[in-house]
Amino acid sequence: MEPHPNFSVVSKGGMPVEADNPEKLFSLEIESWCYGLARLPDPLSPELIYALIKEMSGSFLTAVRNHYAFDLVALARSLYEISEGIINEKELTFYILAHLPNPSMLDAECLATFKQIVSKANNMYPDVVQKFENRMKGQGVKSSG
Repeated sequence: MEPHPNFSVVSKGGMPVEADNPEKLFSLEIESWCYGLARLPDPLSPELIYALIKEMSGSFLTAVRNHYAFDLVALARSLYEISEGIINEKELTFYILAHLPNPSMLDAECLATFKQIVSKANNMYPDVVQKFENRMKGQGVKSSG
């Protein structure tokens, strides 16, 4: 049976998720990653969390391209809680910022979404955003990993 053209093949609780709803798709993907992390039998390592954030960069790009301004601080907080504090929230926030799409490669609409995402982090951690801006300008702050 062919899936309905307005729905993704991804399902939550057996129910199809609308493919044209970037917020639902992004939330489902992040919830799935967090669910998996929380159920790993071994303790989480910083390297695993950093690798996961790198893996999520495609989701960040998709969210920006679809004009979904996700809450970066809430994502960092979720990863912090799941990892039981092995990396502090501020560092997680910076690492996520470092894996957002390059703003110089975005069109005006996507750049507006990017700025909304970054402004949420700026409200919580102004110095982290400044470090990120310095990195984007090539002034020495580089992404770890």
